[in-house]
Amino acid sequence: MKPVLVEQLEDGTAIKQCSVCKIKKPVTDFGILVKAVSGLRYSCKACDHKKHRRLTYNLTDDEYQMLLEEQNNKCAICDITQDEHYIKTKRSLHVDHDHNTGQVRGLLCNPCNRGIGYLKDTYKTVQRAAEYLLRNEVD
Repeated sequence: MKPVLVEQLEDGTAIKQCSVCKIKKPVTDFGILVKAVSGLRYSCKACDHKKHRRLTYNLTDDEYQMLLEEQNNKCAICDITQDEHYIKTKRSLHVDHDHNTGQVRGLLCNPCNRGIGYLKDTYKTVQRAAEYLLRNEVD
């Protein structure tokens, strides 16, 4: 007998067990994997993000949580909370890092992370952008 990959709850919610954390979660918590029998990734998005942070930034989940606590559960730039960011994007705060050294600088929401990226991650460019906004501020 084949194992049940996706279960249907009485309320109609489809759930699946994560292969990493072993928690049964709604199928919306899993990414798509066309090759899989269920059409879903084996591990949930939260476990995938933890693995990505560990492999890409050498950052454990405990270290990520410490950074988050140090920043009062907020983006280091705009102060949006982790919860507000998750509600809007379904993602946790991004790990911001120096692209030359790989050193982790902090946790940012998606708009702030992209914003400093578009400004080439340099203080000089960000400063010029701030000065531009000040010069053109409308009362």
